[in-house]
Amino acid sequence: MKEIKLLIPILFISFFSGLNISNSFDFSVTDTSVNDAFSTSLEAEEKIENVEANISELKTPVSTATTRKTVVSSSKNVIKIAGNTVSLVPTNCNTMPTPNYSSANYCNFQGSPNLFIYGHNTNNIFGRLKNLGVGSTFTITLNNTTTTYRITDKFSDTVERLNSNSGLRSSIYKGYYRSTSDITIQTCHGINDSERLYIKAVRV
Repeated sequence: MKEIKLLIPILFISFFSGLNISNSFDFSVTDTSVNDAFSTSLEAEEKIENVEANISELKTPVSTATTRKTVVSSSKNVIKIAGNTVSLVPTNCNTMPTPNYSSANYCNFQGSPNLFIYGHNTNNIFGRLKNLGVGSTFTITLNNTTTTYRITDKFSDTVERLNSNSGLRSSIYKGYYRSTSDITIQTCHGINDSERLYIKAVRV
């Protein structure tokens, strides 16, 4: 009986000691090296994927730029007139946007068969048109087709009159004013660009 009484305290001590011992060897919190290595591996993979994605994104604009450059270089819409070769840019005749200083705009006003072209009167665009006379010829290349035209009429009108008379302006743009034409070219003219110079031409 004495032996049993002695054993009970020993068992109690062993039981609680065992709990403390097991708690002191808890590995679940402190050792994160495996997780760190796994995270590092994932981060490395993400970095590689990001680099590959960036490289792919860098390649795309280069490819697009190359394609656009090819399209631009293959476009040969030009007018060769008065010693100049001027690029022709299609435009909306309803809004008549201002042309830039390196090309001229063109359109068919309200579906007219007459091609209306307009540009600045600078030396590299239409500044020399005033020197051309009736009978002079020039060429226009559109969609790789070149056509020769002969000037049949040349006149000017004031901006004030043109702005106050939409019917006059419309007939000029359509190629009906004064005579029928296939081409009408407009550029600025007069003191302080107060006039517009027009050249009408027909296909030869």
